[in-house]
Amino acid sequence: MRIRARSFHGNSMTPDQQEALNAHVQAIAQILYDDSDPAAIQTLEGIEVTIRSQLQKHVSPALGVFLSKPLPARHRANLDS
Repeated sequence: MRIRARSFHGNSMTPDQQEALNAHVQAIAQILYDDSDPAAIQTLEGIEVTIRSQLQKHVSPALGVFLSKPLPARHRANLDS
């Protein structure tokens, strides 16, 4: 079974949304980089392990909480169409 993601705001993000997303991603990346052990991010493997750990510890739980909230009525209507 293949699940297709739907966008609630059209087919793609607006340029303003993409710009805002990129700015937030850069800010998050800087925070996570500053929180990293410099010795741990000297190799590709170390970078991968560090990123994975930080995403699981900090980012995924916050996204999970956000995504677990019920959709507003206007977004539920888009799913039914």
